[in-house]
Amino acid sequence: MSKTWRPTKLNNSTVRKLIDGFKNDFTDSEACSYAGISRDTFYRHLKEDKDFSDKIEQAKNLIFILAKKNILKAIRKGDSKMSLRFLEKRQRATYWKEIPPTEEPTTPSDIFQRNWGNF
Repeated sequence: MSKTWRPTKLNNSTVRKLIDGFKNDFTDSEACSYAGISRDTFYRHLKEDKDFSDKIEQAKNLIFILAKKNILKAIRKGDSKMSLRFLEKRQRATYWKEIPPTEEPTTPSDIFQRNWGNF
């Protein structure tokens, strides 16, 4: 079984692939595989190179920024369901309603009774 050769240094092409992967919500492992480097190499450069670390952080945050922009766009267009969901998440103490758990029927007759009632 032969080992796959992976570069120990990052070049511009490798960094572009990592950034592209993170912009598409890849995990660290997926992005490293996509870029053809080991996770050890990635983490070493992340720790040692502030500029590289900043670029990776920006790329990882992009998908969340886009998602937030889409949510706010829907709210601005008057989507009341999206508005309520946003408030439930962001101001949970005020807008979240706890729904008490219901007791699920366990016997066939209980299930029949719940779904079809008495005949």
